[in-house]
Amino acid sequence: MTVRSRLFLLVLVALVPVISVQVYNNWSDRQANEQTLERNAHDEALLLAAEIERFVAGIEHLLRAVALSPMAVSSAARECNKYLAGLRSASNGPAGIGIADVKGNVFCLSQDMVKPINITDRHYFAQALKEAAARLPG
Repeated sequence: MTVRSRLFLLVLVALVPVISVQVYNNWSDRQANEQTLERNAHDEALLLAAEIERFVAGIEHLLRAVALSPMAVSSAARECNKYLAGLRSASNGPAGIGIADVKGNVFCLSQDMVKPINITDRHYFAQALKEAAARLPG
């Protein structure tokens, strides 16, 4: 074996542990970064869920207030529309708030109604009727 071959083999043997340590460090850093990213994503998801809960709770309170207001049973559509438009803008709430009768006819809306609106084909309306019927006695 030549001197050059021996020198090459010696350098190779010396570099194997260094390369092994570097590979292990890279792998370990990658694992730590992955765990940190997972924790951060989980924390952000929890914050977003809490924010959505607060938003939904606010909308629920707004809708309960609308349902209990005299405007909900009033036949004065123009005043009711202005009332809902004011509530919507004051609360920075949903794009549109409306009140419909049990036949699904919207008689009050926070936006201008170009033509009559009926919501009997909407899933949420059917669900609301079903839940209201379940609460009735008998």
